[in-house]
Amino acid sequence: MSDAGAGSDSDESDQSGRLPQLNQYFDALANERRRYALYYLSRHGTASEEELARHVVARETGRSPSALSEAEYERAISDLHHKHLPRLADYGLVEFDPRSRMVRFREPTRTLATLLWLSQLVEGERRS
Repeated sequence: MSDAGAGSDSDESDQSGRLPQLNQYFDALANERRRYALYYLSRHGTASEEELARHVVARETGRSPSALSEAEYERAISDLHHKHLPRLADYGLVEFDPRSRMVRFREPTRTLATLLWLSQLVEGERRS
């Protein structure tokens, strides 16, 4: 297999638009905090940034949302607000309004729904 052949396959995929979208899905799911946010939003549809932060950190730590320290909660809100939610919004996976601090899960493509389902299955998040 030559490098030229591998490059042309990649170029063809990029031109179709599928590879960049798939790369965005994998990037979104590669980060634990973004993945847990997507799991929560896929089940609940809409959440305040605060509600989402509490549930994401609870999942990360294995503790109930009420058992979290204020510092853990504040770090998660800041991280979601400035880093993860804007990226998920840029990818078209959520709608995020920084002023109202509300997040809404957008209807996923079949590919994203399958990747989310598989990720949840692997992590033991999927409920029948």
